[in-house]
Amino acid sequence: MPFIPAANTAQVTFKQTMHGNVIQNVFYVLNETGWSPAELTNLCDLIIAWANAEYATPLSTDLAFSSVAARDMTVADGPGVEVPFPALSGGDSASAGLPGNVALAVKFKTGFTGRNRNGRWFVAGLTEGVCNGNTVTDVVKDDLVASFGILRDNLLGAGYAHVIASFYNGTHLVELPDGQIVKRPTGRATALITSVETYIANTDLDSQRRRLNGRGI
Repeated sequence: MPFIPAANTAQVTFKQTMHGNVIQNVFYVLNETGWSPAELTNLCDLIIAWANAEYATPLSTDLAFSSVAARDMTVADGPGVEVPFPALSGGDSASAGLPGNVALAVKFKTGFTGRNRNGRWFVAGLTEGVCNGNTVTDVVKDDLVASFGILRDNLLGAGYAHVIASFYNGTHLVELPDGQIVKRPTGRATALITSVETYIANTDLDSQRRRLNGRGI
């Protein structure tokens, strides 16, 4: 599909590994003055420091933090960097991690409704000790939600803003060469950007099947 720009917005990929699989979370950060390689590196360093200080606490040491990559989405050939985590970065809990598909969804809320205005982060590396059946404990849920609030504050302190970037608006029908009619996402001329205001989660566990062996990232 054609490139869809998101002015002054960095796409950030938080890269991890667990049980031999690659696990990624993608989110977006706005810098009103634009992104240089140095600014992108500063952003990655900020996220690495946050992850090791705040996010890692309740997660299993089976979850390893690999790197943070950031690219400017203003133009197709904008700058991009990737910064590795220090050695042995990852979860702090010595308890074994649950299967890779088990996750807690932390929702990014903007004050608007609809999928184009909100996002989610699927937390990997939970342990059996912080779960009761199909739910996670309130303490761990609250700690993880609070860690994202700290990330938002740290970004704001550096002059950045956590945002939702929506690149598509609905779908349209396309006829394939064999005559089959399929739905395809309708790209925007430029991404719709909305600032994240709060983070919420419930205690219900979710499943990310792509994080199981042989299913892909």
